[in-house]
Amino acid sequence: VGRDGQVRVTDFGLVGMARGSVERAPEDQPLGRASPLDQPLTRTGALLGTPLYMAPEQHLLLPVTAQVDQFAFCVALHEALYGVPPFRGATVRELRDSVLSGVPVRPAAPAHDVPPWLRSIVLRGLALSPGERWPDMDGLLDALTRDPSARRRWWVGAGAGLAGALAHAFAATGRPYAADTFGRVAGALDGYARSWIAMRTAACEATAVRHEQSPALLDRRMQCLDRRLVELGALSALFRGSDPIVVDRAVSATLGLVPLAACADADGLLAQVPLPADPPGRAEATALRGELARATALTRAGKPKEALAAVAPLVPRSRALGYAPVLAEVLLQLGITQRDVGDPRVAEATVIEAARTGAEAKDDTLVAKALIEQMWIVGYRGGRRAEALALTPYIEAAVTRAGGDPIVLGGMYRYEAILLNAEARFGEALAVAERALALYQRANPDGREVANALITMGNIHSDRDDLAQARAAYERAHAIYALLYGPNHPDVATAQTNLANVLFKQGKLAAALETYRATLVISDRVNGPDSQRSGMLLSNVGMVLDGLEQWDEAHAVNLRALAVYEKNLGPDHPDLVQPLSNLGDEMMAQQRWDQAETYYARALAVREKALGKDNLRTAYALEMMTRLRLAQHRSGEALAMARRVLAIREHAMAPGHQQIGEALMLVAEAEAGLSHVTDGLAAAERGVAMMAASQDKLAPAELGDAWLTLARIARRAGLRARAQRAAAEAGQAYDRVEPEAKRARKRKELAAWATPHRP
Repeated sequence: VGRDGQVRVTDFGLVGMARGSVERAPEDQPLGRASPLDQPLTRTGALLGTPLYMAPEQHLLLPVTAQVDQFAFCVALHEALYGVPPFRGATVRELRDSVLSGVPVRPAAPAHDVPPWLRSIVLRGLALSPGERWPDMDGLLDALTRDPSARRRWWVGAGAGLAGALAHAFAATGRPYAADTFGRVAGALDGYARSWIAMRTAACEATAVRHEQSPALLDRRMQCLDRRLVELGALSALFRGSDPIVVDRAVSATLGLVPLAACADADGLLAQVPLPADPPGRAEATALRGELARATALTRAGKPKEALAAVAPLVPRSRALGYAPVLAEVLLQLGITQRDVGDPRVAEATVIEAARTGAEAKDDTLVAKALIEQMWIVGYRGGRRAEALALTPYIEAAVTRAGGDPIVLGGMYRYEAILLNAEARFGEALAVAERALALYQRANPDGREVANALITMGNIHSDRDDLAQARAAYERAHAIYALLYGPNHPDVATAQTNLANVLFKQGKLAAALETYRATLVISDRVNGPDSQRSGMLLSNVGMVLDGLEQWDEAHAVNLRALAVYEKNLGPDHPDLVQPLSNLGDEMMAQQRWDQAETYYARALAVREKALGKDNLRTAYALEMMTRLRLAQHRSGEALAMARRVLAIREHAMAPGHQQIGEALMLVAEAEAGLSHVTDGLAAAERGVAMMAASQDKLAPAELGDAWLTLARIARRAGLRARAQRAAAEAGQAYDRVEPEAKRARKRKELAAWATPHRP
């Protein structure tokens, strides 16, 4: 919309989406102009994500309010409208200086396409002082929706228009990362549209100018490109009505758009079954694919129930049409939505029919995708892993016939690795996951599929107790997720949690604390500070603070976590054990026995009530009470409890599990406390052997304490050489303890034991 209020076209691809049009581009359509939304998110010399959108108060490390979200939103909107950010800088320092100048750059072009009233709204949101910006996001959005000239809304007829519509819809959800997500999605959509224009022009020129392509192939390429444009329009239309779930899934949905490369595959296009020859049949096939595009967009945007309602009516129409390619496509999408709404039995039958119909349609890629869905439904959802794994050679053959798509084949290998890992076939699982990773990297080294494969590999490494490799895989995955989704997206938080768990197990407490806290910040903003997700992360933070012996802060955090758990789950839920045990650990470490018993006894009571006395999770709460009794020198009671813990774990766990070893150490301490030195020594030798075999899964202090317990009992048994060897192992473990104060105290305990006059 220009100064005169006249609607002007600024970007073909976005106009097509705004209209929901599938019209072909005019032959004289200009293609060289830079699109307003086609700016890369990673710029030379600049950091990705947060710095570009940071408000002045963030650069100055001042307290922040919701005004920073308004500022970020207006940065993204400025970039969408003008094609450049409002502040420039090749480095973070230069960018900060530009922001703190308070003077946004005046874009040279296409400023004439943006009315002055709209620029004024954006500039107010970019004001240096928070007090000079809009009072809140509602005020900003209200200003954007007012039409001072009583003409059409500014977003309804041009490229800048669709950008504005998306920006408004995303911001209205209240998601704290909406501005960042809008920038990523808008750029990706417009980039896809521009690539579509370029490919369509190249296809026309190949036939009409260079005479190197037959009219028949041109027709097939145009049909393919028309389908891609319909899919692009369906997704953008869905984004214009975004809710929080859609914003959460927006980047993934955009990345899931079908690559345009298939529309340049001459052999593949000519091998497809042609559209029905009769005009009514051809029109119905085209209409069905258009409606299917909407159902697919709903699935990608996290709306499975709505997707099912959209796709189910297409099945009888597709059967009546009798055109196998469309029926296969509709059946595959139906199976996926049935799986997503929790109906795996029906979904399995549907994807089997989709594969069979895809074969009839000579669409080997669809056959492979349908078999992969069957593999996942049968193996993961149905637990019939052997049956699922037997499908792999058929999938490989179909992918090979279709040209060897690395993404499709990589997806099969990743699912295969997950199923093998579930059967504890770790070596095989890792080898297959590495094949998936190699294929994904060949397609796109920084793609989300690479991150997904790395998460799978991290899980395998973690399950086989190789925490160093697990950590490396999780760190690489986290970096890719942050690159794709932005640092504050919940998918990034999930990857951070995996990483924090490994860091904690490795005893890297400071790093684990930093990572848990970063994840908690995201959860508080997305889910709310009283959500159960935030409560769980609070409990994790409290657990690490306990390990770091930061008692005052730990106590406050753990009390807060307990309150959130009780609010969401009630006072008797078995999951309350986590914050209760954290609080008990604090009290016991400070020798406040009565208070420790209050927390531990409640934890044990809720577990026994909900799960029974012999449940594995109940044994954890019982272990806490056992340790308290040992600290109180009530060895008889401790021995009875320790034997119960041991019996439960030996019944439920694989022989040699480190938690069986931990239970044996409790038995050993109790036996020694009762002067049953021989029995105590035997239990300690067995227990420490199991724990040492799994030391990567234990905090160094735990392993060191086990060795020191063995040293004490061995000395009492008169086995001084054995005691010295055990003490040396304890010393090596204590050298890895964090923080330094705790490490020094543990070394002091060991030195005190080594003093000759000590018993």
